[in-house]
Amino acid sequence: MLIECGVCILLFSYAVGPAIWAGTTIVVSFVWGVTLLNDKPESILLSVIALCVLVLGIATAAICNSSLPDLIYLRLLKPEHRQERQHLFDSISTSTSVNNDSREKSPEEEMSRLRYLVGVIAAVALGLLNGSLQVPLYYYTQHIPKNNTDADAGISYLVNFSAGVAVVTPVVCVIWWIIRFRKIPPFYFVQVLLPGLATGFYWACGYFAATYATLYLGNTVGYPLTQTCIVINGIWGIAYYQEIRGGHKIVLFALGASIIIGGAVLLSQYGLS
Repeated sequence: MLIECGVCILLFSYAVGPAIWAGTTIVVSFVWGVTLLNDKPESILLSVIALCVLVLGIATAAICNSSLPDLIYLRLLKPEHRQERQHLFDSISTSTSVNNDSREKSPEEEMSRLRYLVGVIAAVALGLLNGSLQVPLYYYTQHIPKNNTDADAGISYLVNFSAGVAVVTPVVCVIWWIIRFRKIPPFYFVQVLLPGLATGFYWACGYFAATYATLYLGNTVGYPLTQTCIVINGIWGIAYYQEIRGGHKIVLFALGASIIIGGAVLLSQYGLS
């Protein structure tokens, strides 16, 4: 998952990439919960509606950095005001004409399309893996002594999980680097030591919380709700990385975030029995 995450962020953005894999994660985790992991929602129908609302919100947040918001915004403007935003319309028209042109595409255009395709594949693959991440936790709790509490089960599982991550991650990364670059690239230990430790600390704290969310709320509610982190991703992408610019795009992202929160509330109400 680490490889897919890196590829997705590099090829998309910090705001858009996570939106795609978060939506996939929510659906996959819910399906695991209701099919094989004995989660029993109060109402399957209302839970599915809540999931659809969540995915709609994530899709809304995901398109905010595309040309679609510009096109909608220009169509809503009065004709006398469109001239002031003509540069947006020109860029959209140029992009559309290039895409619809039957001429042979330049290597740069082909590379852009390839990057987009690879980014989508990486995001969906990450969502499939991430949505299945808590399945071993369920089977772990089924094979430990019944006198253990959820708190004991969570801590013991996290210790074993961390050991697995420490062993497997370097091996997978080295294999990927050799396949991708035909050599082991420089590691830049000094430059990335503090950022790497900080990222590891944040992720460990987040997964600690996600484990207990799953233990107490199940795969149908607990783990899907952790994917509302897309709201925080988007705020970072707007405020710090400035990946989303333009008032209308920021408003669209805020609308998507509001829909996500609404879907999370619905899921928390009807996803538990």
